[in-house]
Amino acid sequence: MATRGRNQNGRQKYASVNFKHIADVCLSRAESLAREWLPDGKREGHEWSALNPVRADRKAGSFKVNLVSGKWSDFASGEKGGDFISLYAYLHNLDQLVAANELADQLGVAIDAPVDTPPPDKIKDEKPKDWLYLGPVPENAPPVPVAHVVRGKPDTGWTYRNVDGKLLGYIWRFTNSDGGKEIVPLTLWQHAITGEIKWRHAQFPEPRPLYGLERLKGRPEVPFLIVEGEKCVDAGHQLVGDRVAVLSWPGGGKAVAKADFTPLAGRNGITWADCDAKLAKAAQAAKLGIAEGELLPASEQPGVKTMRQVDGVLVKLGCKIRNVAIPAPGAKPDGWDIADAIAVDGWDAKAVWEALKGSALAGPGASGTESELPTYIEQL
Repeated sequence: MATRGRNQNGRQKYASVNFKHIADVCLSRAESLAREWLPDGKREGHEWSALNPVRADRKAGSFKVNLVSGKWSDFASGEKGGDFISLYAYLHNLDQLVAANELADQLGVAIDAPVDTPPPDKIKDEKPKDWLYLGPVPENAPPVPVAHVVRGKPDTGWTYRNVDGKLLGYIWRFTNSDGGKEIVPLTLWQHAITGEIKWRHAQFPEPRPLYGLERLKGRPEVPFLIVEGEKCVDAGHQLVGDRVAVLSWPGGGKAVAKADFTPLAGRNGITWADCDAKLAKAAQAAKLGIAEGELLPASEQPGVKTMRQVDGVLVKLGCKIRNVAIPAPGAKPDGWDIADAIAVDGWDAKAVWEALKGSALAGPGASGTESELPTYIEQL
């Protein structure tokens, strides 16, 4: 909570501050900011209704913030404003300039963005073909942004590198106002005509690199473990990374075909599917001969289907593949994965390694025999 009457060192002139840009960024995060500033309130349609913390307000409802326009009003006192900057200033007894400076700092946006910058939701890049991806990132690249122009600072992020450890780009994760997760890439591009180089929130060009490739360098015999998602890679690597190179691909289950698995060609590997618990929809139920709303069989669960697709790609690359035996659908919460096994169920390195040792030879079409594989399933 801000302190009343604070002064800002090195105050900027009002003319150099793009209030609209800062207000637009705030508006893009309207509900999360309303929850933070007015935690005793609740959402009512497109408005946030709360007690007014500035006065002795005992009844919620007279103080409302419009989450679509940013306008706010205390119908009891007549106080009102047109955006989240004025709301922040009102709640913390600040003038508009100090409020704008503090919000820009908190959200990671430029206080002096060009005044003619359009609202974030109106910003449009030129045609994609006008931009050329730069990867690995050159040494003279511009500084990496600390925040998204609309979403603010990410909750977390992952750095993608090639086998030699050179930077390729980033994946950022944000939490939406409804608690959902949003994944946003950050990569470096150069304009084909102007030569301008800038970081853009654009996905890696296809075929997209795997996350964790640098763990393969100088280790031609190390087996790999494929999991779904960067979070799972980090969780697995923390426990077994010295013996196994843990990797994944960007974009989730629907982007397997867009990834470049060729760096794994000829290696031995294991895949660990997400343990989903999806229910059969009408069309699926009719096709499978089960009741609508019944748990889909393991072979039809998204995580398993995704990893079997990965198996197929790897087998064509000459890999010998084993599959970790995951729990049956419904035995674990929907989406259970290696990260959940470690963080929620308390698995240690020994438990994870036992799961890898218990992996079975991949299904139809897989190469290799059981006798060829145990050499890379060692005791920790």
